[in-house]
Amino acid sequence: MAENQGSSAAEKLTFLLIGGGIGATLALLFAPKTGRELRGDIADYTKRGVDAAGEQARVIGGRATELYGAAANKASEAYGTAAGRVSDVYGSAAGKVSEVYGTAREKVVAGAETVTEVAGRQKEQIAAAIEAGKQAYREEKRKAEYIPTANEWIDQFDADFPEQAKTLAAHVKEFSSKVAEELGRELGYVDDDGYTLDRVARTLLGLKKSWVKEVLNGEIVAGLYFADSFGSVVESAHRYGLKQSPTFARSFLELLKMLNKRYGDQKTKDAAVIRAELAGTYVPSTEPKL
Repeated sequence: MAENQGSSAAEKLTFLLIGGGIGATLALLFAPKTGRELRGDIADYTKRGVDAAGEQARVIGGRATELYGAAANKASEAYGTAAGRVSDVYGSAAGKVSEVYGTAREKVVAGAETVTEVAGRQKEQIAAAIEAGKQAYREEKRKAEYIPTANEWIDQFDADFPEQAKTLAAHVKEFSSKVAEELGRELGYVDDDGYTLDRVARTLLGLKKSWVKEVLNGEIVAGLYFADSFGSVVESAHRYGLKQSPTFARSFLELLKMLNKRYGDQKTKDAAVIRAELAGTYVPSTEPKL
């Protein structure tokens, strides 16, 4: 920038001297003097112009040197300031990076320790859960392998399965009420007709729900009845005319089909009675009920 300023000043001085010289020459040429006087004046003016030009050149050179020196000092000072700032920024950034790295490393280490601790606790919990599961499995297996007697199962059914017992009781009550209404007479559980209704209703619902338990002497359905000994129920249905009720007739037929499918291949009197009833060849006993 200092060099540009010096060059511009020199150009202006040059043009000023040239213009001054031209003007002085014209003034001499048109002045009313002799040739000798004119030549002397021209030489004198020329010498003075050269001297003045030299002086101005020295002044401009000195000024240009001063400007260059000042500009160089400014540039050096600006460079030093910028370098210092860059160094400060770098140092600050490096410090921040080091601080963040240290903090992050501490957090990673702390997190790893926490994960290890949690994993250890979860491992213990998982091991305890597995052991509890094994124990429960062994207990259930023991219970499954144990075959109770019919009386044991019947006695404990309501206590062990209260919801099933409640459902069965409600179903029997609704079924018996509808059959009694269709037959137009009262039916009681203490009588054979009421007992037959209870047994048909319970056994049918128990088989549909798969509420069947193997006992020492066979299978108990719905916590109360042997399902494979139904010959007496067929006899009671005929004896008390229960098949005259459409509700009973439908349920009775559905139950016999299920029993025949489950126990029809048995060589027992009950199985034979069920097959005959389904075939329409069953002949009720004419002997009076004692």
